[in-house]
Amino acid sequence: VPMLYWGAYYFIWIILGQLWGVLFRKPFIEDEKLPFIATTPITYATKTYYDIDPQTNKSRLFSLKQTHTKIFWIFFVGGLIGGIVPIIMEIIPALPAELAGVWGSVSFDYTPYTRDVLPGAQFAGWLDNVMWPVFIFLPFDFLAAFIIAWIVFGIIVPVVLVRTGAAPYEVGVETYTSWYFGWRPPFHYAFFAMTGMVMGIGIWTIYLARNHIVKAFNAISSLWKGKESEYYDQEIPLGKIALGIAVFSVSMLIFWIASGIPFIIALAELMLFTLFSICVARVCAEYS
Repeated sequence: VPMLYWGAYYFIWIILGQLWGVLFRKPFIEDEKLPFIATTPITYATKTYYDIDPQTNKSRLFSLKQTHTKIFWIFFVGGLIGGIVPIIMEIIPALPAELAGVWGSVSFDYTPYTRDVLPGAQFAGWLDNVMWPVFIFLPFDFLAAFIIAWIVFGIIVPVVLVRTGAAPYEVGVETYTSWYFGWRPPFHYAFFAMTGMVMGIGIWTIYLARNHIVKAFNAISSLWKGKESEYYDQEIPLGKIALGIAVFSVSMLIFWIASGIPFIIALAELMLFTLFSICVARVCAEYS
């Protein structure tokens, strides 16, 4: 019974997410032209594979005549080596951990040199191997926002809280500043980021795509008005996609109510879940 219970919930959750993803394809890719950085390697490899050299009648992906193809394979081999080491370490744990850090992540900690002057400031963290290529493709405004957010919430706010005595301090909290200061009074900035900011991004994303979403849900009427009332995106009938979203949203609501959650709470949870999912989709489209 537990397997069927959670299996049903997982099925509803996955299908609902897939349907929303199909609906937002046009706004994300064609209207806003979001980069989808994580798809860049496979997109390049796929396009280059089907690019046939007329002289050799072979794919240009395996031709080393062009510089960009050489660069691709150099980094492909380097990434393969860097990515496979953590997997090998799972099989042969005797290998030194320094070979791969923690699944390709490298940590750093400069707080012993900064905590006397800037107690609470976060000068520690980790860098994942994937971050370096991602940063290259990110737009400048995104990178600037990242730096500004770190200066404000990673340095200024924690130091002010410690210096004024507004928050307790203990040596070592600089390595997890956001989790230590951000979730406690008097300024719950991490909580704000995980709630208000997430909901705001979700609402903003829906607002930007409002015309597209309205057309899709209006196209549900094509079920009784005929195909001329349908709204298509790359030959996909979005009216039926919107109908699927409505059906599985109601299914999730019924599932929660049947599990003992009051209707008002379940309805609020469904709305928050939808906003959170749309926010996450947008973040993945912009950042990776």
